[in-house]
Amino acid sequence: MELIDLFFTKFYKDFQEYTYKNKVLVAASGFTIGIATTDLLKSIITDIINPNIIKLVSSLSLISPLAIKYPFVFNIVKGFSNFIWSSNFWHTC
Repeated sequence: MELIDLFFTKFYKDFQEYTYKNKVLVAASGFTIGIATTDLLKSIITDIINPNIIKLVSSLSLISPLAIKYPFVFNIVKGFSNFIWSSNFWHTC
């Protein structure tokens, strides 16, 4: 029984020395923080910023002279730009 305790004590000491020497814990915590930050930023962009920018551009485009003179062309350009904007953010997420 003492041989097993000696083995686990030596293994624990070697493992602890390896993790501190090679900074494994620092790398693991940095990776975890990076993943959490990435998910947070993606959700903020997808849920808050993207819909507000689309609404703002749609509102500003209504005062465009193109909307008054050529409504058919305006609706095509507006739909195409909304599609490009949405697909760009969908692709990045």
